[in-house]
Amino acid sequence: MAPNFSKEAKHLIIHTGNILNLNELKRKVGQNLSEEIVESIKITLNGWSSSNNNVAGDSNVVIGGQERLLNAEEERKDLKISLKMFLPVCAPSDDLLISKALDTITKELDTPHVETLVLSQARRQDEGVEGEQQLTQLEPFWRQIESEIESGRILSAGVSDIDTESFVALHTNAKVKPGIVQINLATCCVVPPALQSFAKENNVQLLTHNDPIDLLPEEAVTEIFGDGWSLGWVLRSQVHVKCRGVLASKGFIVYLKKY
Repeated sequence: MAPNFSKEAKHLIIHTGNILNLNELKRKVGQNLSEEIVESIKITLNGWSSSNNNVAGDSNVVIGGQERLLNAEEERKDLKISLKMFLPVCAPSDDLLISKALDTITKELDTPHVETLVLSQARRQDEGVEGEQQLTQLEPFWRQIESEIESGRILSAGVSDIDTESFVALHTNAKVKPGIVQINLATCCVVPPALQSFAKENNVQLLTHNDPIDLLPEEAVTEIFGDGWSLGWVLRSQVHVKCRGVLASKGFIVYLKKY
C-alpha cells in the first residue's frame, strides 16, 4: 500500500540511514542492488508511517531512517566517503541538481566534502544511447560536478556506463577531467581495449561494477509510492575506514517529485 502523504506534498526526500544495521535486510541475502534499495525504502517508509509525523500543509517531506548514516565516534580524517549518483532515463533539467544532492548528503553525514562521486544515468534497454546523444546528456551534469570539484566539496569524480568514444570526448572537452570510469561487466563482457589504453595513458581509474543500469525504474516507483511521483535521483553512499578498508556504513538518499 502506498504511503499516505498530505495533498500538499510536492517534494520527497528519503534517507534510509545505515542499511548495514537493518536486521530486516540482513535476513534477505542474495538481493541485487535494485531489490536492496526497494526493500530499504519500504523499511524506512514503514517506520515513518508508524510515527505519524506527516505534517499537513508542508510541500517538502523529509523522511529519515532508523540508523544514523555515519557513526559520530569515527573521526572524519580516518574515513573515505564514496558516492554514486543514479539519474533516471529522463533526468530533470536542473542547473543545481548536483548541488542540491550534495547539500543533502553532506548535511546527513555532517561533512564539508566527499572523496569521490561517480555519475550514472539510466537508459532504456530497448533504446541504445550511444555516441553524441550520451555525451549530450552527460555534459551538463559534468559541468555541475566540475563546479563542485573546484569548490572542494568533491575531491574526485567520474562517470559510469559510457562508451569509449563518449568518454574520450568528455575527458577531452572537460575543464576538470574525470578521474574514474566504471564499466558494467554484465553488459560488456570485456573492457574495451581502447578504453583500457586511454585510461592508462591519462591516469584514469578504470573500475568494473555490477549495478543495474536502471536502479529504480518507473514501475518500482509506482509500486512503492503510488501514481504521480517521478524519480529525481538516487545517491548511494559508502563509508570506509581507511586504515582497515572496512565498510562502516552504506545507505541511500532518494529524491522524488510530484507531477
